[in-house]
Amino acid sequence: MSDNTMKGRKKTAAAELPEDIICNEILTRLPIKYVVRFKTISKYWQSLLSAPEFVKQHRICSAIRNPNDHDYVIAKKYNKIYMLSRYKEKYLLPASNYQLIGSINGLVCLGSGRKLALWNPAIHQYKEFTLPPSSDYKFDYSMGLGYDAANDNYKVVVLSADLRSASVYKSGSDSWSDITVAHNIFSKNALEKRTPTTIVKDCPYWTCSRLSHDEKIVVSLGVVKFDATSDKFKLLPDIMACRPNYKLHYKFVDMTDGLSLIVLEERSTDHFMLDIYSLEGDEGCGAWIKMRSMGPIDFQKRQSSVSVLQVFKYGVKQLEGTGFSYDGYISCFRYMPTLVFIQGMKSVHSTTQSRTVRGYWTPRRLISSLRN
Repeated sequence: MSDNTMKGRKKTAAAELPEDIICNEILTRLPIKYVVRFKTISKYWQSLLSAPEFVKQHRICSAIRNPNDHDYVIAKKYNKIYMLSRYKEKYLLPASNYQLIGSINGLVCLGSGRKLALWNPAIHQYKEFTLPPSSDYKFDYSMGLGYDAANDNYKVVVLSADLRSASVYKSGSDSWSDITVAHNIFSKNALEKRTPTTIVKDCPYWTCSRLSHDEKIVVSLGVVKFDATSDKFKLLPDIMACRPNYKLHYKFVDMTDGLSLIVLEERSTDHFMLDIYSLEGDEGCGAWIKMRSMGPIDFQKRQSSVSVLQVFKYGVKQLEGTGFSYDGYISCFRYMPTLVFIQGMKSVHSTTQSRTVRGYWTPRRLISSLRN
């Protein structure tokens, strides 16, 4: 058999493997770190593996094949940001000078002062933007991250200090727009300061507590949703009422892709009863139902809070070694590594990284730009 015949057969065999099979059945099964490496092979591979359809398919396939392997939370605790699984934690960044605002589809939103960034740790890419000059806000509780799937827009919403208006950033147009907030959504001093928003099905939620108009000693607990598709705020039904000094700790969370509430009742110094509620039915007229009660739970002897509970998609886990204090305040959001890339992102190259005292690599460009 001649050499030309052999070469012809090899070319024919290689050509018989369709591109859609390579993309949908082979490349979508690869871990993200290998896909990132393959992007550097050529411009063709860069284009193929960066296509929105491939990125979406890779994210869906990863979640279906290995749901537990992609069940993470990203958390800020003790001025550091970690990625946590149910079994271990990985240090990502120092975070003494900026806030963790949220996480959706593998994008993490960070902020400091008037500077914000959307960062994808899995592909080492980020995009910076700044608040509009006219925005008047209080950083400790006013920001949330959402995603409009219909228009493929990641949105950062910033409430004004008087809670009567908001600014919305859209990643697609890289611009801000102003919206009004209905007068009955937030009552005066309703938002709980230093309480991070919860994100459920790509929409951020804020915890609210309201004083009774009559006795002014009863706290009514509720939550406000920002619809990332319609750019509107929605007040959901209140769930409970209690005296302000009553020893309850609570937190709205994303559990099994639904809005839930964890309530810890302090029975003694280190023993708690835990109740989990879920909002059933339509959000506007649905009812809160108690799904589960557990206890007594033996927490650490240090002062504790519901903040030490990290909520994964299929359960709740106590984050070991964390008590509650202002400096050690914990905020966390559901996280899943993805290939998601938005227009305008920059690469964090290894040449711009610096090794910390603990031996981890941190993206100097991102941190420096947020601190300046």
